Amino acid sequence: MMFSLSEYELFHYIILWAASGISEEALSFYKSCLPSSETVKSLDRNSNLLIYIHNIQGHAKYQSTMLTKTSPLLNLVKLERIHPFIISNIIEPLNGLIDSKTLINVYRKQALFAGKSAYFDCVSFQWDDKAHGSNIYLKNTSLITSNSSSHEWIRTTIPISRQSSIFEWNIMVEEMCSYFWVGICTEKGFNVEYNSWLGKQAYGWVFGSDGVICHNTQEENGPYTNKYGKEFKENDRITVHLDMGERTCSFSINGKRYPIAFRDLPDEIYPAVSLKAPGRARIEPHQ
Repeated sequence: MMFSLSEYELFHYIILWAASGISEEALSFYKSCLPSSETVKSLDRNSNLLIYIHNIQGHAKYQSTMLTKTSPLLNLVKLERIHPFIISNIIEPLNGLIDSKTLINVYRKQALFAGKSAYFDCVSFQWDDKAHGSNIYLKNTSLITSNSSSHEWIRTTIPISRQSSIFEWNIMVEEMCSYFWVGICTEKGFNVEYNSWLGKQAYGWVFGSDGVICHNTQEENGPYTNKYGKEFKENDRITVHLDMGERTCSFSINGKRYPIAFRDLPDEIYPAVSLKAPGRARIEPHQ
Protein backbone atom coordinates (compact mmCIF):
# COMPACT_ATOMS: atom_id res chain seq x y z
CA MET A 1 0.00 0.00 0.00
CA MET A 2 1.41 3.36 -1.02
CA PHE A 3 -0.81 5.40 1.32
CA SER A 4 -0.24 6.21 4.97
CA LEU A 5 -2.69 4.90 7.55
CA SER A 6 -1.25 7.29 10.15
CA GLU A 7 -2.36 10.36 8.17
CA TYR A 8 -5.93 9.08 8.01
CA GLU A 9 -5.84 8.29 11.74
CA LEU A 10 -4.78 11.89 12.41
CA PHE A 11 -7.62 13.23 10.23
CA HIS A 12 -10.09 10.85 11.93
CA TYR A 13 -8.97 11.96 15.40
CA ILE A 14 -9.23 15.69 14.59
CA ILE A 15 -12.76 15.37 13.19
CA LEU A 16 -14.08 13.31 16.10
CA TRP A 17 -12.35 15.55 18.65
CA ALA A 18 -13.98 18.63 17.12
CA ALA A 19 -17.39 16.94 16.90
CA SER A 20 -17.21 15.84 20.55
CA GLY A 21 -16.92 19.50 21.51
CA ILE A 22 -20.21 20.29 19.78
CA SER A 23 -22.59 17.58 20.98
CA GLU A 24 -23.10 13.85 21.34
CA GLU A 25 -25.33 14.01 18.27
CA ALA A 26 -22.54 15.60 16.22
CA LEU A 27 -20.03 13.02 17.43
CA SER A 28 -22.39 10.18 16.51
CA PHE A 29 -22.95 11.68 13.06
CA TYR A 30 -19.26 12.02 12.19
CA LYS A 31 -18.50 8.56 13.54
CA SER A 32 -21.07 7.24 11.07
CA CYS A 33 -19.33 9.11 8.22
CA LEU A 34 -15.77 8.00 8.88
CA PRO A 35 -14.70 4.35 8.47
CA SER A 36 -12.39 2.83 11.05
CA SER A 37 -8.64 2.49 10.53
CA GLU A 38 -9.06 -1.27 10.16
CA THR A 39 -11.55 -0.75 7.34
CA VAL A 40 -9.26 1.73 5.59
CA LYS A 41 -6.39 -0.74 5.89
CA SER A 42 -8.31 -3.15 3.63
CA LEU A 43 -8.98 -0.63 0.86
CA ASP A 44 -6.39 -1.99 -1.56
CA ARG A 45 -7.96 -5.44 -1.25
CA ASN A 46 -11.58 -4.31 -1.27
CA SER A 47 -12.75 -0.84 -2.22
CA ASN A 48 -16.41 -1.76 -1.95
CA LEU A 49 -17.15 0.51 1.00
CA LEU A 50 -20.30 2.12 -0.27
CA ILE A 51 -21.90 1.74 3.15
CA TYR A 52 -20.01 4.89 4.15
CA ILE A 53 -21.24 6.91 1.18
CA HIS A 54 -24.64 8.02 2.36
CA ASN A 55 -26.71 11.13 2.78
CA ILE A 56 -24.48 13.52 4.70
CA GLN A 57 -26.83 16.49 4.76
CA GLY A 58 -26.46 16.45 8.54
CA HIS A 59 -23.01 17.99 8.03
CA ALA A 60 -24.58 21.30 6.97
CA LYS A 61 -25.76 22.23 10.47
CA TYR A 62 -22.31 21.59 11.98
CA GLN A 63 -20.24 22.89 9.07
CA SER A 64 -19.44 26.38 10.36
CA THR A 65 -18.48 25.24 13.87
CA MET A 66 -16.49 22.27 12.56
CA LEU A 67 -14.56 24.51 10.19
CA THR A 68 -13.63 26.87 13.02
CA LYS A 69 -12.48 24.01 15.25
CA THR A 70 -10.61 21.97 12.64
CA SER A 71 -9.05 24.39 10.14
CA PRO A 72 -5.79 25.05 12.03
CA LEU A 73 -5.37 21.36 12.86
CA LEU A 74 -6.21 19.90 9.44
CA ASN A 75 -3.27 21.86 8.01
CA LEU A 76 -1.08 19.32 9.83
CA VAL A 77 -2.52 16.40 7.84
CA LYS A 78 -0.71 15.34 4.66
CA LEU A 79 -3.91 14.65 2.72
CA GLU A 80 -2.12 13.36 -0.37
CA ARG A 81 -1.02 10.37 1.71
CA ILE A 82 -4.62 9.34 2.45
CA HIS A 83 -6.17 6.75 0.13
CA PRO A 84 -7.93 8.47 -2.84
CA PHE A 85 -11.12 6.49 -2.17
CA ILE A 86 -11.38 8.23 1.21
CA ILE A 87 -10.51 11.64 -0.25
CA SER A 88 -13.13 11.47 -3.01
CA ASN A 89 -15.95 9.64 -1.24
CA ILE A 90 -15.63 10.65 2.42
CA ILE A 91 -13.60 13.84 2.84
CA GLU A 92 -14.65 15.84 -0.22
CA PRO A 93 -18.43 15.44 0.45
CA LEU A 94 -17.91 16.96 3.91
CA ASN A 95 -18.17 20.38 2.28
CA GLY A 96 -16.02 23.15 3.61
CA LEU A 97 -13.70 21.16 5.87
CA ILE A 98 -11.10 21.07 3.09
CA ASP A 99 -11.28 23.89 0.53
CA SER A 100 -11.55 23.05 -3.17
CA LYS A 101 -8.13 24.47 -4.06
CA THR A 102 -6.46 22.19 -1.52
CA LEU A 103 -8.41 19.17 -2.79
CA ILE A 104 -7.38 19.88 -6.39
CA ASN A 105 -3.76 20.04 -5.27
CA VAL A 106 -4.16 16.73 -3.39
CA TYR A 107 -5.60 15.00 -6.47
CA ARG A 108 -2.79 16.44 -8.59
CA LYS A 109 -0.11 15.10 -6.25
CA GLN A 110 -1.77 11.67 -6.14
CA ALA A 111 -2.04 11.54 -9.94
CA LEU A 112 1.61 12.46 -10.39
CA PHE A 113 2.62 9.94 -7.76
CA ALA A 114 0.57 7.19 -9.44
CA GLY A 115 2.27 7.83 -12.77
CA LYS A 116 5.73 7.82 -11.24
CA SER A 117 4.96 4.72 -9.19
CA ALA A 118 3.87 2.80 -12.28
CA TYR A 119 7.22 3.61 -13.87
CA PHE A 120 9.03 2.81 -10.63
CA ASP A 121 7.36 -0.62 -10.36
CA CYS A 122 8.27 -1.52 -13.93
CA VAL A 123 11.85 -0.29 -13.96
CA SER A 124 13.28 0.25 -10.50
CA PHE A 125 12.48 -3.10 -8.88
CA GLN A 126 15.10 -4.71 -11.08
CA TRP A 127 18.53 -5.91 -10.04
CA ASP A 128 21.44 -3.97 -11.50
CA ASP A 129 23.80 -6.17 -13.53
CA LYS A 130 26.63 -3.71 -12.88
CA ALA A 131 26.19 -3.26 -9.12
CA HIS A 132 26.79 -6.58 -7.37
CA GLY A 133 29.43 -8.92 -5.98
CA SER A 134 31.60 -10.87 -8.41
CA ASN A 135 29.92 -14.20 -7.59
CA ILE A 136 26.31 -13.02 -7.77
CA TYR A 137 24.57 -13.88 -11.02
CA LEU A 138 21.38 -12.51 -12.54
CA LYS A 139 19.01 -15.18 -13.83
CA ASN A 140 16.83 -12.31 -15.05
CA THR A 141 16.18 -8.73 -13.92
CA SER A 142 14.25 -9.87 -10.84
CA LEU A 143 16.03 -13.12 -9.83
CA ILE A 144 19.61 -13.49 -8.59
CA THR A 145 21.66 -16.36 -7.21
CA SER A 146 25.01 -16.55 -5.41
CA ASN A 147 27.94 -18.90 -5.94
CA SER A 148 30.08 -17.19 -3.31
CA SER A 149 31.48 -18.87 -0.20
CA SER A 150 31.27 -15.51 1.60
CA HIS A 151 28.67 -12.78 1.67
CA GLU A 152 28.30 -10.38 -1.23
CA TRP A 153 25.50 -7.99 -2.08
CA ILE A 154 23.52 -6.50 -4.94
CA ARG A 155 21.30 -3.45 -5.35
CA THR A 156 18.60 -2.38 -7.80
CA THR A 157 19.03 -0.12 -10.82
CA ILE A 158 17.46 3.19 -9.79
CA PRO A 159 17.57 4.81 -6.33
CA ILE A 160 14.51 5.83 -4.36
CA SER A 161 14.85 9.52 -3.59
CA ARG A 162 11.41 11.15 -3.66
CA GLN A 163 10.39 12.98 -0.51
CA SER A 164 7.20 12.22 1.43
CA SER A 165 6.54 8.95 -0.39
CA ILE A 166 6.07 5.40 0.83
CA PHE A 167 7.63 2.50 -1.09
CA GLU A 168 7.11 -1.20 -0.51
CA TRP A 169 8.57 -4.24 -2.22
CA ASN A 170 8.91 -7.97 -1.60
CA ILE A 171 11.98 -10.16 -1.49
CA MET A 172 11.11 -13.82 -2.06
CA VAL A 173 13.56 -16.23 -0.42
CA GLU A 174 13.68 -18.75 -3.27
CA GLU A 175 16.67 -20.62 -1.84
CA MET A 176 18.06 -20.14 1.64
CA CYS A 177 21.70 -19.76 2.62
CA SER A 178 23.27 -19.29 6.03
CA TYR A 179 22.42 -15.73 7.05
CA PHE A 180 20.25 -14.38 4.25
CA TRP A 181 19.98 -10.57 4.47
CA VAL A 182 17.26 -8.29 3.10
CA GLY A 183 17.46 -4.53 3.25
CA ILE A 184 18.54 -1.25 1.73
CA CYS A 185 21.71 0.63 0.90
CA THR A 186 22.94 3.98 -0.29
CA GLU A 187 25.91 4.82 -2.49
CA LYS A 188 25.70 8.59 -2.18
CA GLY A 189 28.99 9.77 -0.71
CA PHE A 190 30.49 6.26 -0.47
CA ASN A 191 32.96 4.14 -2.40
CA VAL A 192 31.08 0.87 -1.94
CA GLU A 193 32.46 -2.68 -1.86
CA TYR A 194 30.07 -5.26 -3.30
CA ASN A 195 32.25 -8.22 -2.29
CA SER A 196 31.41 -7.81 1.38
CA TRP A 197 28.64 -8.31 3.90
CA LEU A 198 26.31 -5.31 3.61
CA GLY A 199 25.45 -5.25 7.32
CA LYS A 200 28.94 -4.22 8.37
CA GLN A 201 28.95 -1.16 6.15
CA ALA A 202 27.91 2.40 7.00
CA TYR A 203 25.93 2.39 3.75
CA GLY A 204 23.91 -0.78 4.51
CA TRP A 205 20.81 -1.52 6.64
CA VAL A 206 19.74 -5.18 6.68
CA PHE A 207 17.35 -7.66 8.30
CA GLY A 208 18.75 -11.18 8.63
CA SER A 209 17.19 -14.64 8.45
CA ASP A 210 18.29 -15.23 12.06
CA GLY A 211 15.93 -12.47 13.24
CA VAL A 212 18.37 -9.59 13.77
CA ILE A 213 19.01 -6.21 12.14
CA CYS A 214 22.45 -4.80 11.43
CA HIS A 215 23.96 -1.53 10.26
CA ASN A 216 27.57 -0.38 10.27
CA THR A 217 28.84 -3.17 12.54
CA GLN A 218 32.36 -2.79 11.06
CA GLU A 219 32.85 -6.54 11.52
CA GLU A 220 32.58 -9.22 8.84
CA ASN A 221 30.44 -11.47 11.04
CA GLY A 222 28.08 -9.80 13.48
CA PRO A 223 27.64 -8.88 16.17
CA TYR A 224 24.11 -10.25 15.84
CA THR A 225 22.68 -8.77 19.03
CA ASN A 226 19.94 -6.42 17.79
CA LYS A 227 16.93 -8.76 17.74
CA TYR A 228 14.05 -7.89 15.43
CA GLY A 229 10.90 -9.68 14.27
CA LYS A 230 11.59 -13.38 14.02
CA GLU A 231 13.67 -15.77 11.94
CA PHE A 232 12.64 -16.32 8.34
CA LYS A 233 13.23 -19.28 6.04
CA GLU A 234 13.12 -20.55 2.47
CA ASN A 235 9.96 -19.60 0.52
CA ASP A 236 9.14 -16.79 2.94
CA ARG A 237 8.15 -13.37 1.60
CA ILE A 238 9.93 -10.43 3.20
CA THR A 239 8.30 -7.05 2.58
CA VAL A 240 10.34 -3.89 2.97
CA HIS A 241 8.37 -0.76 3.99
CA LEU A 242 10.36 2.40 3.25
CA ASP A 243 8.94 5.78 4.29
CA MET A 244 11.02 8.51 2.68
CA GLY A 245 8.96 11.20 4.40
CA GLU A 246 9.84 9.92 7.86
CA ARG A 247 13.18 8.39 6.71
CA THR A 248 12.31 5.04 8.30
CA CYS A 249 12.30 1.40 7.27
CA SER A 250 10.41 -1.60 8.65
CA PHE A 251 9.86 -5.19 7.54
CA SER A 252 7.12 -7.82 7.29
CA ILE A 253 7.40 -11.61 7.10
CA ASN A 254 4.60 -13.24 5.11
CA GLY A 255 2.32 -10.28 5.76
CA LYS A 256 3.04 -9.86 9.50
CA ARG A 257 4.51 -6.40 9.97
CA TYR A 258 7.08 -5.53 12.62
CA PRO A 259 7.97 -2.12 14.11
CA ILE A 260 10.38 0.40 12.64
CA ALA A 261 13.82 -1.15 12.28
CA PHE A 262 15.87 1.82 11.07
CA ARG A 263 15.51 5.59 11.39
CA ASP A 264 17.34 8.68 10.11
CA LEU A 265 17.97 7.14 6.70
CA PRO A 266 19.71 9.10 3.92
CA ASP A 267 17.78 10.80 1.13
CA GLU A 268 18.75 8.28 -1.56
CA ILE A 269 18.11 4.56 -1.06
CA TYR A 270 18.37 1.35 -3.11
CA PRO A 271 16.66 -1.98 -2.35
CA ALA A 272 19.38 -4.57 -1.69
CA VAL A 273 20.11 -8.12 -0.53
CA SER A 274 23.28 -9.67 0.86
CA LEU A 275 23.76 -13.43 0.58
CA LYS A 276 26.11 -16.29 -0.28
CA ALA A 277 25.80 -19.71 -1.94
CA PRO A 278 23.34 -21.25 -2.52
CA GLY A 279 21.15 -18.22 -1.81
CA ARG A 280 18.64 -17.10 -4.39
CA ALA A 281 16.41 -14.01 -4.15
CA ARG A 282 13.59 -12.58 -6.23
CA ILE A 283 12.44 -8.96 -6.02
CA GLU A 284 8.93 -7.83 -6.90
CA PRO A 285 6.64 -4.85 -6.22
CA HIS A 286 4.43 -5.26 -3.16
CA GLN A 287 0.76 -5.50 -4.11
